[in-house]
Amino acid sequence: MLTSRLWPCALLLLIAAALSPRTALAEEGDPPPPEGPPPGEQATPPPEGDISADLSGVMVAVTVAEGQPEPTAAVLTNVESGTETRIPINDGGTDGDVTAGDRTWAGSMWLDGDSFEVSLLTDEGPLEVGPVSWEADERVRDLLVTVDASQVSAQALTAAPVDEPTPPPEGTEGEPPPPGDTTPPPPGDEEPPTAVEGQPPPPKQPGSGSALGAGATAADEGGGNLLRIAGLALGLLALVGVVWWWRQSSSGSGSTVGAALPEPSLLGGCTPSISDRVSVWTVASADSQPLFAALLGAVARGRAVVVSAPASMPIPPVHGGPVHKPAYNDADGLGDALDGFLRSGVRAAGFMVCEKPTVEQLAELESVRAEGAAIVVIAVDGAGIEGSVACSREGAAWVIQSGESSTTLRVGPTGLEHADVS
Repeated sequence: MLTSRLWPCALLLLIAAALSPRTALAEEGDPPPPEGPPPGEQATPPPEGDISADLSGVMVAVTVAEGQPEPTAAVLTNVESGTETRIPINDGGTDGDVTAGDRTWAGSMWLDGDSFEVSLLTDEGPLEVGPVSWEADERVRDLLVTVDASQVSAQALTAAPVDEPTPPPEGTEGEPPPPGDTTPPPPGDEEPPTAVEGQPPPPKQPGSGSALGAGATAADEGGGNLLRIAGLALGLLALVGVVWWWRQSSSGSGSTVGAALPEPSLLGGCTPSISDRVSVWTVASADSQPLFAALLGAVARGRAVVVSAPASMPIPPVHGGPVHKPAYNDADGLGDALDGFLRSGVRAAGFMVCEKPTVEQLAELESVRAEGAAIVVIAVDGAGIEGSVACSREGAAWVIQSGESSTTLRVGPTGLEHADVS
């Protein structure tokens, strides 16, 4: 059944992908994608006349593992002079840092000297790294620092210099090339081949500056644009068809099953059903913790349970469940957690312990309860709430009172159960 439903969806997605604008027409001569920035960045050169020519540029990159303190600056102390230099570093994608948030902090500065002691300033205090050094003729330098849970290490590297073009020999600027020079002329300056008498004229060469590329014409480009538009339109139609089919399939599958039937009372007798509406169980403050443990065990049989309770009332361990706490300890948090379980196909119940809930609070719980979901409320000192059942202890037994009816329960290995259960 699942395969028969999924194959039309897969077929439509394949059609949409085949007719998408990126694959509708691959024209010859399309420009290549722009190249990314060259790997690595060098320290910004100093302004002319402001900094000594003896300084060397240092690019610092500090890679920090998750859970380790985040650095704010690298401190390089000159071994010979004792001069301390702080190099600000950041992970915000600016001032030398390439990618924001990749846990690599970067920065650069010009320094005097070749040997240094390295340390880091972090939001939790200074962190010693160790010594590094470069050769005197290594003027463009990289300092790589790695911080993880087991060690802190530093590595001194030298950035490769950029090759500069060789200047022409003195006195040759502006001179014409020597005879036999085969250097091609710049684009656009070629002279057309001369026609020879008695032979057909040579074919025209396409201009290198053509906006349409070699061999392309305006008609070709117009046709390509039409194909792109057609591919996009068909792709959108296919997507609309997939959405419509999915919604029809979902609504149809639900209608064949029908609505869920109501559950009987939780523990028999006058105990309420917990899946057709919010059920309220009232109890005196002195007996609230024992009832909490016994009733939670009964609800957790065959269900995942999301429990919202005050901090003063610890959640007892019970069999079944499992038992969870919502992300937010209120009606909305309880409703969101239940909705997540139901969407995943997990049978779940909400369980709230509170003192004297108001009519408005109970109405809010009912509003966040998904259809068929169970929500149980223990109302401490909440006697008299309309539609509630009153719970009281008589020795080792519990008596549940609803109007004129009563049911006696006992506490078994998995929580409350009917007294007649053997």
